[in-house]
Amino acid sequence: MIVNADDRALASAVLALAHMRRVKDTLMRLNLVEVAVAMGVIAWLSVMALGFVR
Repeated sequence: MIVNADDRALASAVLALAHMRRVKDTLMRLNLVEVAVAMGVIAWLSVMALGFVR
């Protein structure tokens, strides 16, 4: 399955927005360590997505 970079970037952006809504809803129930780990994972995935776009 071949997906061009624009489609991949758009899909990841949409998924990130949906994920951020969920994160906002559940943020109050998580402790700071879990939030920090989640932010690290999200940042890493963002870097990987940018790598694919380039």
